[in-house]
Amino acid sequence: EWKQFIDSTNPSMPFDRLSEGLSDKPVILVSDFIPHQKTPAMKAEDNHQEVESTMEIQLDGSITGEIHLKMTGYPAVTARNGWRSVTKEQEKTILEKMFSSRNQIGSGTMKKDDPQPLLSDFSYSFEFDRPEFIQTKGTGGFYIAPLVSGPMGVFAYLGYSQEEIEGYSTRCGNGSSSERLVYHFPEKMKILAKPENFEINENHLHFKANYELDGNKLSVVREINDESPAHVCSASLMNK
Repeated sequence: EWKQFIDSTNPSMPFDRLSEGLSDKPVILVSDFIPHQKTPAMKAEDNHQEVESTMEIQLDGSITGEIHLKMTGYPAVTARNGWRSVTKEQEKTILEKMFSSRNQIGSGTMKKDDPQPLLSDFSYSFEFDRPEFIQTKGTGGFYIAPLVSGPMGVFAYLGYSQEEIEGYSTRCGNGSSSERLVYHFPEKMKILAKPENFEINENHLHFKANYELDGNKLSVVREINDESPAHVCSASLMNK
């Protein structure tokens, strides 16, 4: 027997999915009543995002490179919906703002799948030239992250509140995300330090980060897997 919950009022959701707001919700059937029915909960294995970026830092402090994003599930639906109505002129403006610094205008080009179909996968990529990425005099540092993180970046998962909740359930989600970043530094630039490797596995969340420095090449791999039983989590679960 085929059972499928469909929301015909949502213009941006693929046929095989419900919006996050309708996931894991009680259902009252108007015929053939079955007690304790719910719409399907989000499954962690259905929602994934990958970001790969290779970057080269120049002697003037600018950075050039490329970024490739690939996603399935809700991040793909979100990205498709976001780019679906963007015109070529609007895209040009978005890219300019995305890769410009506070004082100088940057540039970028974009390639993407056709965002019009209602599908649960999506890929897009950028080539960019961003000025003033790092300071060129004295000692400095920079924030290690892709210049475009996508709708379900690694650090989106790490922004949960650390305070305990009591007496109520809260919204939660699940899925996985990964970043693979490579930075190439000029030969004249001395690398003084890098972040330490880190890993944590608790409360349905597994995160690990690896930083490898080989001469003036820094390779970064960060992965996170959230297996929370979305869409609604109890206080006892979130406080573990």
